[in-house]
Amino acid sequence: MTNSNVRLRPVERTDLVFLRDLTNEPEVRDNVVGWDWPLSLAGQERWFDRGIDTSSTRRFIVEDAEGASIGLTGLW
Repeated sequence: MTNSNVRLRPVERTDLVFLRDLTNEPEVRDNVVGWDWPLSLAGQERWFDRGIDTSSTRRFIVEDAEGASIGLTGLW
């Protein structure tokens, strides 16, 4: 999915460092329910390996117009 400002794409294993850093950002962690402790890269890999999407949940990386990852979103 795209528009002139952002693009949504599936989460890839190569995104795990970005997601770990996002999860560990205090301002983000303070405003997202369930993200209340620091997470290691190994923990992020376990999350990915368990399967992040289900029949009722889809997660996406949000990219800016230049293709830089700027966030995570999902549909529940």
